[in-house]
Amino acid sequence: MNNTCPIPGKHPCELKGLTVSQNFYHNMEIEDTGFYPNAAQEQKAKLMSKQMVQWHAGHVNASFDDLDQNNYACQNLNQVALQWGLDHADKDAMDNYNKYGKKMVIGTDMGPFNAGPLWIWIYMQYTDNADHTETVVRAPNMRTAVNYWEIQVGGYHYCKLLSPYRALEWIHVDSQKDRGGRMSYEQKYGGMDDMLIQ
Repeated sequence: MNNTCPIPGKHPCELKGLTVSQNFYHNMEIEDTGFYPNAAQEQKAKLMSKQMVQWHAGHVNASFDDLDQNNYACQNLNQVALQWGLDHADKDAMDNYNKYGKKMVIGTDMGPFNAGPLWIWIYMQYTDNADHTETVVRAPNMRTAVNYWEIQVGGYHYCKLLSPYRALEWIHVDSQKDRGGRMSYEQKYGGMDDMLIQ
C-alpha cells in the first residue's frame, strides 16, 4: 500500500495500492497454428492480502485467519472473469456453448504454496470431468500474514488468475472441441506429427 488511513471512523480515507501481474502463454502459442489458445493460460498476480488492506485502513487487529486463510479468494476473482466472458460472448457463440459447449467451472483454490518457486511453477489447472461436459479451473495461491517472518513478502495474497479474454475464447472456441462434430483437427486425426504426415 502507498498510504495509511488516519484513525478509523474519523475521516474519509482513500487507500492506494498496486498489483503486479504477468501473463503466461502456452509454449506452442508462438507458432500461431490455431490449435492453441491466443489468450494467456494464466495471469500471475501479486495482490495485497485483505488483512494488509484492513491494517492500512487502521484496523490493526484485523485477523489473517478470518480474512485470508481460505481457498476461495482467487476462485472469487476467477468467477468474475468467467462471468465477464459469459456476458460479452456473441449470441450465436452462447447458443453453441449452451447446446454443445464444455462448460468452464471455477473450482476452489489449490494450496497455499507458501514458497515463491512452488507458487510460480504450479500452473492453473484445467481438468475435464469423465464425460467431457465440464472443465474445472483451479488456481494455486500463496498467502502471507502481515507479520510473516520474511518481511518482503508479508501481507500478500498471490493468485493465478483467469484472463477474461481466455474465458471469452473458451466460450467461442475451446468449449466446442468435444461435442457436435466440432473436434479440433488434432483430436480428429491425432497429434502434430500425424497432422504433418497427412
